[in-house]
Amino acid sequence: MTTPPRPPQFVMWVDPGLVSGYAFYDYISRNFGCGEESLTGLGERLRALATSLPPWDLAVGCEDYLNAGRGRGTPRYSYAVMGMVEWLAHDYAFTQLPAVPSGMRKLGSVNKLKKLGWYRMTKGGHSADASRHLLSDMLRNHRQRALPEEVHRILFADDGPADTLPT
Repeated sequence: MTTPPRPPQFVMWVDPGLVSGYAFYDYISRNFGCGEESLTGLGERLRALATSLPPWDLAVGCEDYLNAGRGRGTPRYSYAVMGMVEWLAHDYAFTQLPAVPSGMRKLGSVNKLKKLGWYRMTKGGHSADASRHLLSDMLRNHRQRALPEEVHRILFADDGPADTLPT
């Protein structure tokens, strides 16, 4: 396997379920987007991305479904979505980011999403959950993929310039 020429330029996070939320950020065009899709719709969206981008430019992560026995959630559907993402990543050779538990989205709070204009209320709220995972990933991994200047400016306007982020 060869080393990618640069970090992925299009990052998507998925909140899996019967209706899955997704959120993406395109580091080249500086575009954010999110929504909710069925298993089939999400698969078609991912396949379209995978065929339109070089494999090293696409990275997709999923919330890890942890069945805590509380009787909530839809494990069957969540596992189907997670398996589909894994299969597509293998089939199209794009990067599958390590799955993270739901608590990892806390860093990307709803307040931060609203500040950025990234908060979209959808029927199931899964779009916002995926957006929180995306923003949390961006904040945690700013050393691998630089935090976009406009995101830093909006979130940390009172904290100094972007080059003062800890390394």
